[in-house]
Amino acid sequence: MFAAAFCALIFVGFFAKDKMRLFGLTSVLFLSVLCYGVNDPDLKNYKTAYDYIAAGNDYIDLGVIWFGICKFFSLCGFDYYMCKSAVVLISGLFILQLVNHYVKSPKYASFVWICYLIFPAVMDLVQLRFFLASSIALWSTQFLIDKAKYGKSKFIILMLLASAVHSSVFFYFSFLLFPFFEGKEKKFASLVMVCFVLFFILKNQLLSIANVLTNANRMERYFEGGGAIGSFGILAYTGTILAFYFLAKGMKKSAGVVDANYYSFLQKAVLVSSILLPLTLFDTNFFRIQRPMWLMLYIGAAMLLDRGMRTISVGCQKRINCKQSIAILAVMGFIFYVSIFNFNVIECYFIR
Repeated sequence: MFAAAFCALIFVGFFAKDKMRLFGLTSVLFLSVLCYGVNDPDLKNYKTAYDYIAAGNDYIDLGVIWFGICKFFSLCGFDYYMCKSAVVLISGLFILQLVNHYVKSPKYASFVWICYLIFPAVMDLVQLRFFLASSIALWSTQFLIDKAKYGKSKFIILMLLASAVHSSVFFYFSFLLFPFFEGKEKKFASLVMVCFVLFFILKNQLLSIANVLTNANRMERYFEGGGAIGSFGILAYTGTILAFYFLAKGMKKSAGVVDANYYSFLQKAVLVSSILLPLTLFDTNFFRIQRPMWLMLYIGAAMLLDRGMRTISVGCQKRINCKQSIAILAVMGFIFYVSIFNFNVIECYFIR
């Protein structure tokens, strides 16, 4: 049922016209309803924690805010499955607002949602806490990108809230460095490369820092006992970062001064995400931190399409079709990061 409904929604999205203004909201509601009752890979851990909290026990190992969410919904009489649907709905609404903020045309907003449904929507349904935390983090980036009044303060407050849901989003505090490197892309790239090398070398120190920020046992499992991605995974992630970098750079060049803040932010965010490669050698869970960049890239492409730009330059005077390239990237993301590395997700959502 899920597979049929999933494919049908994507099919409808491909043929959405300007009047399809509710496609984004429809997508959010679809994900919220269809995830109900699914026995996904993380169900046991989440449900056990929820039932434990619902029984009146204190359990903050999964985050103070997550504890509060579970407590609230349990007091409302929700079981875990209802709580999950509610959290997916809330997370989706954060994303919906962000998409609508930057993409004014319903037609191209629908394109963002189609790509998101292809990848990484299903992974977000599985890693529920990270979905909520990253959606808050993504929503907060608009205050930095738009250089809003008290934007940095708003971003920090929202990020602290998000990190109380899932500690992985501490990584996005690095976005606060971006304004200091406006027009200094080469220096910023050099800084990223230095950090990249240090992340390879300073494994023990990284673990110590992580232990200060989050649950020590969970971080130790990631650094010491997690599942490394292997050589194929390294190639896949490296290819992803390179594709993102050249696409983001091409979008920035094509956009010119229009929406320059967004594309400058996107390019730096992609560069920063390359630092995660050394961490994925310890555990595949670090892949998730890069996932929000996919939605940012989809939004960036939709903004160009909305202005009538169909192609982007990717160097050596070579131009590629923006819409097709992004769609292919989304499909490749699904193939590599879901079908190959997380086939159990395919089994529970599409073969049930």
